[in-house]
Amino acid sequence: MAYIPFRIKALKSSGNSLIIEYRIFSQSEDNLMKEQTVIKEVNKEEITFIFMGLIKSDLGRDKVPPSKLRQMIRSLTLGEAGKDLDLEIKPRYRETIFIDIFTKGDVVYRIDVSYFNYRSSLGDEAGYSTEMNLRKFVRFLLEELGEIRGISSLESFLKQGKKGLKVFDNVYEFQAFCREEVLKTDSEGTEIGEGESSE
Repeated sequence: MAYIPFRIKALKSSGNSLIIEYRIFSQSEDNLMKEQTVIKEVNKEEITFIFMGLIKSDLGRDKVPPSKLRQMIRSLTLGEAGKDLDLEIKPRYRETIFIDIFTKGDVVYRIDVSYFNYRSSLGDEAGYSTEMNLRKFVRFLLEELGEIRGISSLESFLKQGKKGLKVFDNVYEFQAFCREEVLKTDSEGTEIGEGESSE
């Protein structure tokens, strides 16, 4: 079953709640789409599941010329005939990391790590490195949310980086996996989010 998450722009902790900022689009009286900022307080006890995954989208294949050194050697040994030899075909991918947060009532919030305002959660601890900010933010979530189902996917990221994340070909696979895990009963006692290498 598909779901449409609210994409979180900023998040901070306030006592037993998370203050979440996200944007929605609504139609104005003159039929134009208008962006609105929504700030919502979510009690931490309402959060039922969290999962961090890597979407690795295939963008096709590129023909990449050999290195400058190899081109020079080919040019010296084969002349013009060697210039177009050995074009290497390399796959192209786009990698996106999502953190989906499910709450009671089936409301889902999504953090796109390339879009998120880390300073809203980390304050002065936020730096200029997205990678370092992401690791600090994941630690922040672990401290704030404790033993929520799916939290092991975040722990796996801290231990192994991207290699610790489960990899999906597209966002639909990611959402289908999350949905399936949410529907499982807690009595199964399964650890969710053991990483699969992206190699």
